[in-house]
Amino acid sequence: MPDRREFIRQSCAACAGAIAFAILAELESCKTTESTAISVSKNQVTVPLKQMEGKNTLLIKSASLDYDIALVKKPDGNYLALQMICPHRHNPVEVTETGFYCPSHGSEFDTEGTVLKGPAATPLKKFPLVVEKKLILISLSA
Repeated sequence: MPDRREFIRQSCAACAGAIAFAILAELESCKTTESTAISVSKNQVTVPLKQMEGKNTLLIKSASLDYDIALVKKPDGNYLALQMICPHRHNPVEVTETGFYCPSHGSEFDTEGTVLKGPAATPLKKFPLVVEKKLILISLSA
């Protein structure tokens, strides 16, 4: 039978092992794989189709972007990428249940970026995109 010091040493070692295992398990669950991660470069945003499962709108935010991008799944199954900047005074817009809203001056847009209510007079900027090999490729250079 171990003495008191040996018991405490073994107990501490067991606790440290359990904590280390829990930390490693948590870190493993935070990993993203290439097939599910959104990637942003200077000229292109790559979004795995898997990111859109169960969603009609995905807001893409990145420190490397000057603005957010809304990726919208249209009823016909096609996609649309919109710059989340109001064309009226270049303020950020927000996603709503029915489209987009500029809280700065009250402009409203539908899910395709078309102006529903001013003062904005032009639609939200659309980015060209293609769908290939289970990826949505949004071109930022256009």
